[in-house]
Amino acid sequence: MSIRELWAKVPKVACQNCGECCGPVEMAPIEKQIITEFCSRNNISLGDFFSGTEARLFAGLMSQDGWQCPMRRDGKCQIYEVRPLVCRLQGATPRLVCPNFPNRKYPLGVTEAGCLVQQSWRASR
Repeated sequence: MSIRELWAKVPKVACQNCGECCGPVEMAPIEKQIITEFCSRNNISLGDFFSGTEARLFAGLMSQDGWQCPMRRDGKCQIYEVRPLVCRLQGATPRLVCPNFPNRKYPLGVTEAGCLVQQSWRASR
């Protein structure tokens, strides 16, 4: 199954685009490749998005307000259409709770979400 097919399996949830969930993310290698190509085609700077070490990644994302994703600019996600699976899972599973909807019913269980993440790594092989 392709990564785009996996992305399509994540139910859409109401999102106010507040950025509360935007922070350091882990992604499958294929997602990194897709994001890099998307940014190249759309003249979007990757900045510190892909740092060489975990320490540099955390340093590059830390701000006075806490963790921030460098792809979130001017109040929106610059790579929304190719955002990683973990971003798509925000608010769709109880392990990734949306702060604006803390008591919502989650369309995906923890096990289902975990299976999608495992499949995303397999799609990178």
